[in-house]
Amino acid sequence: MRGIRNPAGVSVLITALLVGLTGLTAQEIQVPIGVQVPIFIKILAFDRSLRKKAGDEILIGVLYQHKYMRSSLAKDEIISELKKLGHLRVQGLPVRYTVIDFIDGRSLEREIDAKGIDVLYVTPLRAVDPGEIRAVTRKKKVLTFSVIPEYVEAGLSVGLSVRGEKPRIVVNLRAAEAEGAAFSSRLLRLAQTIE
Repeated sequence: MRGIRNPAGVSVLITALLVGLTGLTAQEIQVPIGVQVPIFIKILAFDRSLRKKAGDEILIGVLYQHKYMRSSLAKDEIISELKKLGHLRVQGLPVRYTVIDFIDGRSLEREIDAKGIDVLYVTPLRAVDPGEIRAVTRKKKVLTFSVIPEYVEAGLSVGLSVRGEKPRIVVNLRAAEAEGAAFSSRLLRLAQTIE
């Protein structure tokens, strides 16, 4: 029986194959959630269309997968940070939040309709095409934030990445427009914009 000459190489190969088989990509939360949540709340103040779309309150849905630990932990941390901020008001409207367990695009659309979601905060998701989320949020005119910068490149609206050691706002202009957002030029001057 021959021995394995490079066990580390075999481990890397197996990991790469498993990642390829499940459709996963490396998803890193570059900016800690405790830093992200207050920044995302402030960004809402720069969306000139939000007040009209939201009605009497702004409802943030936190999208996660309960069977994926990274996603559940991120959801718990986001909710904890929102609670720390207390009774939030943006553009004079109270802000509430709820959670949505992602199953598929159809169930997401039903949840958005049933709950009246205005903003969707997307956690890391396993084996999910961001395009499935994007299709729903554009149809329903729901603004998206994500803890994963790659999701913004894939068509969600707003994320945070790191430049040097500082968080940097990333806005996908086409996505934001398609989701019905109208960000002020003040925000766009501060952000890295992509199309």
